Amino acid sequence: MTPPVPEQSAPSNEPVPPVQWPTAPAGVPVPGADVLAGGPPVAAEAPPKVRRRWSRKRTALLITVAVVLGAAGGGGVGYAIQAQRPPTPLPPLAGDALHYPSGRAAVPALSAEQDDAARTDGDLTRLLLSAPAGSKPSNATLVPDGYISLGDYSRDFKSPAAEFRWMLAHGFRRAVQVSWNQGNRDVVIELVQFQKANEADVKSDLQDLQSYAGKECGSDPVPVPDTGDSKVYPGNVSHSYSDGSTYHYGCGYARHGDILVDVHVYDQGQVAAQDVMSIIQNQMERL
Repeated sequence: MTPPVPEQSAPSNEPVPPVQWPTAPAGVPVPGADVLAGGPPVAAEAPPKVRRRWSRKRTALLITVAVVLGAAGGGGVGYAIQAQRPPTPLPPLAGDALHYPSGRAAVPALSAEQDDAARTDGDLTRLLLSAPAGSKPSNATLVPDGYISLGDYSRDFKSPAAEFRWMLAHGFRRAVQVSWNQGNRDVVIELVQFQKANEADVKSDLQDLQSYAGKECGSDPVPVPDTGDSKVYPGNVSHSYSDGSTYHYGCGYARHGDILVDVHVYDQGQVAAQDVMSIIQNQMERL
């Protein structure tokens, strides 16, 4: 279908009014008016030239650059002149030569037997007492002899978690143990080493263990000779197993530098303080 074509109106015979161009105010020249009027073109006026002022900052910068270049150039010239001159010999140093006594010599190093740190910083298991001849492995411990972890060491306490946290916060370094059985008697020795900076905590731990030993082991502690604050406790307090059988255990606690010595002697009967004393003295001699 063809779309309808719009009708075109016939051209009108009415005259078209002339275009009214805007006029400029009086006295204001109109660009191109001369061209429109048919006259010769008039050259446009050039904009006035503005003189560029010299900045004070720019002057200071030029002066600074000139000073730096002058100093660098002068230094280079001076260095070149000085490099061509022969070196000036210096006068000899005045003073007597150093004299040492004839007997002066280096201090000899300590042997492993004399140096305490050389022994205690090595293999700690080598400082433990050896199980006596004819003894058997003990069932009094939960872990094999040798190095034991902090968790295994803390397991023997009534509050293992509290002991673990205390030892960890006070410089625990490592621990070793040895144990054996002879008849009805079991012996367990533990060496607990602290960091060098925590030797004061060794004393605190020793005193804490001794405060419980009187109740757990027995009263009437005996001081260990030549050790200061080390003590042994006889085993005269009876304890019961889950099956109803009873046992006793004597204990001893000592310290040597950053090492705490812990000795326990378990038996069905009472344990004399002298039995614990002989074991802890032999152990202290190895330290």
